[in-house]
Amino acid sequence: MARSPTRCVSRPRRGVQAQVDFARFVVHFDDDPGASRVIWLFSLVLGHSRFLFARYVLHQDLQTLLRCHIQAFEAIGGVPIEIPRGSGAPR
Repeated sequence: MARSPTRCVSRPRRGVQAQVDFARFVVHFDDDPGASRVIWLFSLVLGHSRFLFARYVLHQDLQTLLRCHIQAFEAIGGVPIEIPRGSGAPR
């Protein structure tokens, strides 16, 4: 049986990088048939430890984005050196 090649994935050094993203969810309410609402999940993942900070929010605006970053930085006890623009970011 042939072995597949080993793939080495390097992780950023501690404190260097985090990734940020928003995920879109459409929520349907049982107590109000036909009613639905868009909910966003903000996530910040540390590159080294893969620690995940996540918050559900109602908007994906600048105020919410900044508030979520501040909450994430407080939760992790600091600010990573870089947060590269993700592939899902608007161009």
